[in-house]
Amino acid sequence: IFIRRESFRRLIWERTEEWRWNKPENAMARAMHCYHFDEHPEDSLNRMTDNELESTVLHEIGEIKASELLPGWSDLMHDVAVTQAEIIGRAVRDHLADSLSTLPKLLADNNEASIHFYFSNLTAMRKLIYPTLVSAYDTWINNHDITALQVAVDNSAQHWEKVARELLSLHEQHKKACSTYIIDYIESQYL
Repeated sequence: IFIRRESFRRLIWERTEEWRWNKPENAMARAMHCYHFDEHPEDSLNRMTDNELESTVLHEIGEIKASELLPGWSDLMHDVAVTQAEIIGRAVRDHLADSLSTLPKLLADNNEASIHFYFSNLTAMRKLIYPTLVSAYDTWINNHDITALQVAVDNSAQHWEKVARELLSLHEQHKKACSTYIIDYIESQYL
């Protein structure tokens, strides 16, 4: 796994600067607060980059594990390219990767800054299909007890692997016409 630190640092800088335009009270605000951006922006950016590099590596490890579990995934993604089914498939696979590697480690370490940053990067589709994770994050924010997040993540790898395998099965059955079936299927599989 190779991650170019300077490119990643630039990405984080862009995300933090984008947040500063409106300063919404959200996961990014909480992540930036953990790094004390207001007092020492340059040092904070460097510390955030170093800490979040580890999370990114954890996600990539999860992606490798997911690849081993899901032969034929790239064919599915090719056949549903530029459809809503592609966005769904990517969200499912990202949830699987993160439940195999990223989230268990962040929660075990109780890495508050990285947990906030993780949630600041969830796409709309990922939030839609995994509402219990978003709800658990909100519970953690309100009561500072990580248990709700741990419960939401426990056994989630099994769920997302099952969903991903069903997407592969739908692809096998319907090939390039599987997009509609994937969209219909995912609505019953929110976690």
